[in-house]
Amino acid sequence: MQKDVEFEYKAKLTHSFDKEAFVGMLFKDNIYSRKALNIVLDRYYDTPKRELFVKGVFVRERDGKRIEIKYSPNLEDKTHTSADEYKCKLPLQEECGMRMLKFLSNFLIDSIPTTLNYNTSETSGHFGLSDFVKIKKKRLTYENSDITVCFDDVEMLGSFIEVEVRNLGLRNGILQMMKNFGLKHISTGYVELYLRKYDYKTYINGRHLLEEDRTSSRK
Repeated sequence: MQKDVEFEYKAKLTHSFDKEAFVGMLFKDNIYSRKALNIVLDRYYDTPKRELFVKGVFVRERDGKRIEIKYSPNLEDKTHTSADEYKCKLPLQEECGMRMLKFLSNFLIDSIPTTLNYNTSETSGHFGLSDFVKIKKKRLTYENSDITVCFDDVEMLGSFIEVEVRNLGLRNGILQMMKNFGLKHISTGYVELYLRKYDYKTYINGRHLLEEDRTSSRK
């Protein structure tokens, strides 16, 4: 099971946003690559009681090629900006799958998974979890070894930019640059944005909320 640590910044885009200017300013004279526009399909899984979502644990299958778990161990962080990410390729091999299973068991009380599901076509999902949310987007990606920039057109949500930072020394500069381009960081992922729009009751019980909702929920 591969583990990565990522810092991700997200913002909503307007039609007038100059993508080329942003990419040029971000990478400057550094070498970077541009990937072809592609479709990304993320299928998220949880228990019927949404035991994982309320604790900020996200299990997803990406494009039928791998299983990923995202979770921030810093319980004081409510922003969904940083996360540990665990990955297993599909078809799921037993050693990698059992490590994920053990990790998930730390967060489940009523629905502790006991078996692996190797068949990606099963609607019951992986680890005995059920379908939760599906996020489909058209994605254009630019990247180098330090930064990945994604321009996403997300079905039912709109257009966004995601900047993933692997070189921690660049974080503050990138945040400032985003502000200079009029971008306001969104402190949740696409799952929370989808639920906020289409299933608010589930959303408001989650760990990661938009700032205005965190404020109102404390009142």
